[in-house]
Amino acid sequence: MAHMWTRRQSTEDTTVQALIGFPNIAYSLSFQPVPTIITLKAATHGGNSLGLTAADGSLFNMLLTVSWDTRADDALIDQQAKALFGQSETMAKQMGLYNEYLYINYAAPWPDPISGYVAAVKAQLQAVSKMYDPRGVFRTQCRVGSRCSPRWRNLGLS
Repeated sequence: MAHMWTRRQSTEDTTVQALIGFPNIAYSLSFQPVPTIITLKAATHGGNSLGLTAADGSLFNMLLTVSWDTRADDALIDQQAKALFGQSETMAKQMGLYNEYLYINYAAPWPDPISGYVAAVKAQLQAVSKMYDPRGVFRTQCRVGSRCSPRWRNLGLS
C-alpha cells in the first residue's frame, strides 16, 4: 500500500494542476486509512456492514471535496474528479491492490458502491431498508444528495 501511496501523488498533482485555473475553487483531498486491525476487531464483534474482512488487507478511503462558483465549470470539474479516481483505480489494479469496496458516504453519483459489497452484506442492507424504510422515503423523497438521484434509487435496496 505504501507504493500506491507514493505513486498516486503524481496523479493527484496532475488533477490539482488542472483545477488551478478555475475561479474561486476550493478543494481538499483526504485519505482515511482502514488498517487490518479494524477489520480483525470487527470480526470478533459480528463483522461489519461494509463486508470488509482482514483478508482485504489494509485499505484507505479517498475523499475529494471541491467547491466552485461557476455552474458552467461543473462538467469540467466533474471530469477532473472522475479522471483522478479512474487513474487511482487503474493504478491499484496494476499494482495488485485493487478492492471493489467504495465507501458509500463518499461515493459520487457515478460509481455504484453497492456492487462492491458481498451478497450477504447487500441482503442485510436490503432487509434493514425494508424494516426501517418500507416506503422508500429516504431513497426517493430526498431533495438533495447523490444518494437520492434516480440512479441510487434503483440499486436494489428496496
